[in-house]
Amino acid sequence: MIRNQWYAVLESGEIKAGKMTGVTRLGERLVFWKNNNNEIVCLKDKCAHRGASLARGKHHGDTIACPFHGSGMTKQGYKTLLNGPVALSKDNQLEFWVYNEKDIGQTPKKAERLPPPDEYRPHLHFIFSNIWQNYVSKPFRVFVAFVPVDESNTVIYLRNYQRLVNVPVLQELTDWLLMIFLKKILNQDRRVVVTQLPIKTELNMGEKLIPGDLPIITYRRIRENLKTKNP
Repeated sequence: MIRNQWYAVLESGEIKAGKMTGVTRLGERLVFWKNNNNEIVCLKDKCAHRGASLARGKHHGDTIACPFHGSGMTKQGYKTLLNGPVALSKDNQLEFWVYNEKDIGQTPKKAERLPPPDEYRPHLHFIFSNIWQNYVSKPFRVFVAFVPVDESNTVIYLRNYQRLVNVPVLQELTDWLLMIFLKKILNQDRRVVVTQLPIKTELNMGEKLIPGDLPIITYRRIRENLKTKNP
């Protein structure tokens, strides 16, 4: 393979209108699609934000949207606006709150303009090294343990704790239905997460992070500090 030379890489019929085609050519992951003028467009198959595969996203005529966070969508009101977030870290624990609202073109609020953290508001609580808790509401909490198998694989243990329904039998049925729902969400995330590059998490990964990624940045700084202390 010689760089900066022209290569035939696909048949035109392989690129369908309204769909993305993801392939690996010349050692690079690429995504192809047709725009509103029926012209073929090619990009590196990697979202500049968090490295997810664009080929698994959605086609919107002249633009495509990343499957992870919808980056690339420009229609006003089509996205969710993320205010803040507020992130607190102490003793190898990280908690953060987000304040979402419909995006109608307004400017996101910075953390200092948001209400103070409240343990009864929906928030995430991460305990290093691998315990993650999502406080959906006061009576409903999701527990996840990410158990490392090796540098590239993880086993996930998922539990839900709820006080929404306490009636015998109905409580068990509710727990069962919630687990089905949670596993469905987990699998939806998995199909995107497995495409992210680079695979290994580091403090600096060549991404284009935004203010809403503050929890990720804070997590990585704590992780980097722990790695330095425990080589």
